[in-house]
Amino acid sequence: MSIRHHKTLRSHRSVFHMGFTLVELLISLGIFAFISVAFITILIAVTRVQVQQSSAVEVGTQSQALLQKIQYYVEQSSLIDIPQDTPTSTLKLYTGVDAQDPTYISLQNGTVYLQQTATGTPQALTSNRVTVSDLTFTKRANAPSHDSVSVAFTIAYNTSNIEQAFSQMLQTSIARVSAATFDSNILPSSTATYNLGVAGNIWNSVNQSIYFSGTNVGIGTASPQEALDLNGRLYFEPSSAPATTADRLYNVGGNLYWNGLPWGVSATGTAFYVPYWNAAGTALSASSTLFISSSTGDVGIGTTSPGAALDIHRSDSSYYQALNIQNDATGGGDFTIMPFAGSLANAVAGDVLITNGVGNLIISPNASSKSIEFVGGTWNNPVSMIINSSGNVGIGTTAPGSALTVASGDIDISSASYGLILKDTSTGTCYRVQITSGALATTTVTCP
Repeated sequence: MSIRHHKTLRSHRSVFHMGFTLVELLISLGIFAFISVAFITILIAVTRVQVQQSSAVEVGTQSQALLQKIQYYVEQSSLIDIPQDTPTSTLKLYTGVDAQDPTYISLQNGTVYLQQTATGTPQALTSNRVTVSDLTFTKRANAPSHDSVSVAFTIAYNTSNIEQAFSQMLQTSIARVSAATFDSNILPSSTATYNLGVAGNIWNSVNQSIYFSGTNVGIGTASPQEALDLNGRLYFEPSSAPATTADRLYNVGGNLYWNGLPWGVSATGTAFYVPYWNAAGTALSASSTLFISSSTGDVGIGTTSPGAALDIHRSDSSYYQALNIQNDATGGGDFTIMPFAGSLANAVAGDVLITNGVGNLIISPNASSKSIEFVGGTWNNPVSMIINSSGNVGIGTTAPGSALTVASGDIDISSASYGLILKDTSTGTCYRVQITSGALATTTVTCP
């Protein structure tokens, strides 16, 4: 019996030992599986980070290389030839080197290209590992500093795998480093083809001697007021007359000519007299009857001693038109002043006639509250008659209170056929009032 019990106990121990090993195995497998999953997850995450870092590195490297290329060409350029303050997709530069001008930087199908000269072969500045979009160039003026270019673009890693996708947007500004300098003459490559400058961006000056302002050109002046404004003397080199003399100014033998005719007096003349063309209009007389006083600036016609701004003299035994001002339009007035040295009609020697041969002669002070005054004898005598601003006429008074006021004198009606005409205010009938044999008499007359 003891032997059987021993065998049974031994058999139970073997079974217990085998069951513990199976559980332990299951637990080990579970731990292993968990660790494996965790490891794979970490590996995937690390791989994803590495892939994204690779994309970011590629994008960063190419974006920096692209910016450096653009910066290089902008800094070396002498002209940024794109519209100011207007974004454009193509950058056009001039460097002053024939083999490079013009230089273009543009975007085509996601790739940025550099093209030098109009017929040059485009060279890719970015590879097919990235895609560039929204590339814009904007010219900025920074006077008196050099112009600059604002550059903006988006660059992305070229992949369809969302895990590798990476992009960034860049924006910067690049200025030209120095002004264009030349070590030889500036010569066009063909005749009558190219312009120096454009209408939209004009030069300020050439050597700070020739200046530009709109369409005006100034020599020696920075603010020209006319098409040509010269601050200084003008010299004409002596030459022969041109084949076409119309509208030409030129120097022949020290004499200036305009339209083929001499300009100015080349011979000795009389001081302070104004020369004039001869009858043929081909030569100048040394002097005329027009004299200008050097001391007062007064102008004398027929006198060398003008006593007024304009002093006109002429000897005529009868009369002459000393001054005539005429409006040549149809119906225009004709104002004439004629001094007399003889008799004509009612005029005698010493009289002056003022006429308008076309219309009325209107005399007016043309000023508010002013009058027309008539003075007999010398001009500083008392006023003989006045017409004030109200239209009242005063004789012997300067303050007429009615239509006609006579002071310090009589009204003499010497003819017996005339008198004073008055209108009856109630009937409107006009009467001539007269004195007959000391009595007042009235006669009905037609109202004037």
